[in-house]
Order: sequence, then structure tokens, then C-alpha cells
Amino acid sequence: MEKQWPSHHKLLARMLKIGPYLRKERCKEHHYFFDCLAACTDANPPADEREFYGWWFEVEQVTEGTLNYSYRFGLHSVDGLWTEQDIPDEHHEQVKSSLLDFYPKLHALLSDFDLKLEPSSTIQPQQILPAA
Repeated sequence: MEKQWPSHHKLLARMLKIGPYLRKERCKEHHYFFDCLAACTDANPPADEREFYGWWFEVEQVTEGTLNYSYRFGLHSVDGLWTEQDIPDEHHEQVKSSLLDFYPKLHALLSDFDLKLEPSSTIQPQQILPAA
């Protein structure tokens, strides 16, 4: 018997439990948006005026039982917008390790629902995340 695709709300509830990554307001049916503000660019401004280096990660259903992921690294502005850019060397390891910490959690959650998570066709071979 084939498993039924979990409801959008059930997936959202479970995704919220893996940490502060899910941006619920940017999600819709079969499309999920995560991000991480991994490294502050400058700790001097007030908290609401800081920018961060990090990543954003999108997951989208492509077939019954399969989701594709894509992600980018960049700068999260004071306005709450992401701009793709290279991460400075002094922050690169912190940003990358936060992504590598997140991915197995998401992979395990989706596996619990018998859903496969695969790289999008837009992902370069060197960007494919290691099997969780």
C-alpha cells in the first residue's frame, strides 16, 4: 500500500521542530523555505540593524514522494532580503557547518514520511550535500 503524502500543515509542524530554520510565512503547499543567519557581519549596530552571512534552502515537491532541494549562500540584509554572494573566508566555515548541521535533520524528518530529498537540477555537482 502506497503511503499518502502528509498534509502541508503536518509537514510544517514537524519542520518547525528541527530548529529556527523554517520561515513559515514563505512556505506554501509543497514548497518550503528555510534559512540560517549564521554569522553577523558587524556586532556593533543594534540587533535590529544587523546583517548576517548565511544560507537559504528551498524544498519543493516534484513527484509523489520526492522533493528537490536547492540552496544559496549570501547576505541577509537589514530589510530581511537575501542577496547571493560569496561568504568571506573568516565566516565561511561557520556558515557551511550550519548548513551541514541542518541538512541531516531535514533529511531524517522527510525519511520518517518515506519522502525522498534529492538535489534540484540547478545544483552543481560540488554543491550536492552528503547523504544524511
